[in-house]
Amino acid sequence: MTVAPPAATAVDAERDSLRRTALTLQRSLLPAQVPSTDELEVAARYSAGAGDCEVGGDWYDVVALGAGRLGIVVGDVMGRGVTAAALMGQLRTAVRTCARLDLRPGEVLDVLDGLLRDLDQDAIATCVYAAFDPHTRQLVLASAGHLPPLVRSPDGVVRALRVEVSAPLGLGDPSRETTVQLQPGAMLVLYTDGLVEVRGSDLDDGIAELCRVVGEAPSGLEALADEVMTRMSSSGSDDDIALLLARVPADVDARSRTARLEVPRERALMFDVRGQARLAMRSWQLLDEVVDTATLIASELATNALVHGRGRIELRLRLTRDRLVLESVDEGQHMPRRRRAGDDEEGGRGLHLVATLADRWGFRAIDDGKVVWAEVDLA
Repeated sequence: MTVAPPAATAVDAERDSLRRTALTLQRSLLPAQVPSTDELEVAARYSAGAGDCEVGGDWYDVVALGAGRLGIVVGDVMGRGVTAAALMGQLRTAVRTCARLDLRPGEVLDVLDGLLRDLDQDAIATCVYAAFDPHTRQLVLASAGHLPPLVRSPDGVVRALRVEVSAPLGLGDPSRETTVQLQPGAMLVLYTDGLVEVRGSDLDDGIAELCRVVGEAPSGLEALADEVMTRMSSSGSDDDIALLLARVPADVDARSRTARLEVPRERALMFDVRGQARLAMRSWQLLDEVVDTATLIASELATNALVHGRGRIELRLRLTRDRLVLESVDEGQHMPRRRRAGDDEEGGRGLHLVATLADRWGFRAIDDGKVVWAEVDLA
């Protein structure tokens, strides 16, 4: 029997301790669960590398952006050990901060690029960030050197998306955005390289195999995620793996109700808009108190757009299982600002009233104007 010398045993013990520390840090920075909505179902998986290799900087996250929108991110910090895990945690926190500000996907990656250079000039990371809007069912995404996202169409065909890809984070390359329309039943697949890289094999072959597995996997999202992880990592990957699946339910149209109202440019006609909004919500059999509150919010949103916005104005109502979403859309670029009106001022109380009545509210820029939104919880 061969006995390892004490020095070797001590080195192995230290290596194991560092690996456990890094793995604990990494797992603590990953979300305990990811949010799903009636309009976008999400499942995620993470697996540390096999054997005694150091953990890496793979991560994923899903962030509620408001008005039913979700931000989805998958990234990979180059390198291993505690340093990579710590950088991953800082980038994830920055993504959440940017999401709270509702920055566009390209702007989020530009912020991350500058942050990574500030934190470590030698560090490099890949990342893909996407924002899904349930009203339009559009996915706007930006990729910084990351592997191509996959989309499984409702008929089961899987393809790699052709997206505008910038250089990895940390190299100062401005980001680019791509817009994708997701039909009911379509699914987005984001992943890190550990899922498709096999030593001695071509990366394109790994991506092709992932496409085949995703196309053959079961329809249930959680079962599909388990099947992908099992079949793609059956040989035991030396690298960490992060996988995120996001699917528009095939019956999404039955899960929500929507109404779109044109807002006239004459304030005298606002009474008609309020009446149409109230009528739509009553037809959805909402409680009277919910209808009264939401009608007042809708009126304030439309009036604010009429006074401070530009061009065409639309009021959108969307009912899901647990919330009512109200949005005003106009062509102005000036973002609203909540303020407290003075006692002798006649105006300036609209957004303050919206913030008081709604459970959440916010605003965001779009290509041709802005959206101001509010949510009323039903549960």
